[in-house]
Amino acid sequence: MEDGPFQDLTTMFLALQQELNEAGIGEESSLEDQLRTIETDLNGYFHNDNHLSQALGIGGLTYEHAFLKRTRAWSAPILSKLLEGYRNASEIDGNRLFHTLANLQKTLLRASGHFVSVAMLDRMTVRSKTQVFAKNCFRNIGDMIESSLFPFLKLRLNVLRFASGTIRGSRDACDLSLGSTVAELVATDPELYSPAPPNVPLSQWRNIAFHGSYNVRGESIRCRFGNRHLNQFECTPTQLLDTVRYVNDVYYVHKAAYELYSIDNVDKLLQVIKVSNQNDEALDLDLDFNNDAIFAYSIVACGFRIRKAGRRGVYWRLVLLDLHGRTKTGCEMVLKKALAPYLIHLRSLHLEALIQSRDTTHHLSFRGELTSSSRQFLPGEHSPYKLGKNFRVDDSSDS
Repeated sequence: MEDGPFQDLTTMFLALQQELNEAGIGEESSLEDQLRTIETDLNGYFHNDNHLSQALGIGGLTYEHAFLKRTRAWSAPILSKLLEGYRNASEIDGNRLFHTLANLQKTLLRASGHFVSVAMLDRMTVRSKTQVFAKNCFRNIGDMIESSLFPFLKLRLNVLRFASGTIRGSRDACDLSLGSTVAELVATDPELYSPAPPNVPLSQWRNIAFHGSYNVRGESIRCRFGNRHLNQFECTPTQLLDTVRYVNDVYYVHKAAYELYSIDNVDKLLQVIKVSNQNDEALDLDLDFNNDAIFAYSIVACGFRIRKAGRRGVYWRLVLLDLHGRTKTGCEMVLKKALAPYLIHLRSLHLEALIQSRDTTHHLSFRGELTSSSRQFLPGEHSPYKLGKNFRVDDSSDS
């Protein structure tokens, strides 16, 4: 048993739930029907249908699909362009491409761990004091670009270089600074990497954030960047929040393209990883980019509304609203089925939940253990946690 207090994840899971609901997840259709819809929507991006089915079977790409569905008008053409770049690079220099993907695997997985929910960002309303609001926005912009987006930009630049059949200079794209990387990308796609207005490259947004090169005057935020030539521009709190959202979406569409292409070509990628890391038994192709997103999707997709969530290691406490008024047995069965993909990634799960179902409140407790050959859920009637004393179903907490 793990020690320490439970971490309250309610705010994050309410935000994830909001995004999933906006994408139509958890509506009247069954979990199976929703997975079939996802497979139909994503099938056009794949050349190997079997790999897509396998990925969905272990919980992959579900949250990514929700993101792509919610941002379809903007993200669809960009995603197609990014995937086309991968395929062009594969035709010109597939060996270098797959070795680069293998070498960057751990870096990209770490970058994907810096998860940002758009709905959480939207909770930073412009009604906050402008100085505090600007500080929060710039902190998110700087962290997202440096920790999450930058590794994917390096990969994108390598892909473009491989596709063109030319390698500029002696420095690998993975060794370039953020400024040099973005400058080369802006030359190929200024609209994507210099968001308008005010057409400032992503690298300069990072610099403004990290150097604190801005000041607030009333409702105006004045920003400056550049060493030799000072550049300045002004933006409103609303425009600054739009930039936070934009940076997050640019990161996520690059992440989605990498995941889709990697899954579509998983056989080739695993072969390269195996050859390159014969003595590294721990290295494998891990396509689980965010367990929290998988967990949230699993809960919402099977007809529950999250009200409160807490976690300590593999132990979860939840307060849920059952939208379908199911019995205790019905709730338990559907939760076990929905959480199977999460269990595949974590190998162990202990869940306790208070579930409001019409006029009844169910108290569920079960454990799941993943053996080498099967998934097994075990009853957890003798729980060490008194969930009812710490959580209560409160209608005011509904989002």
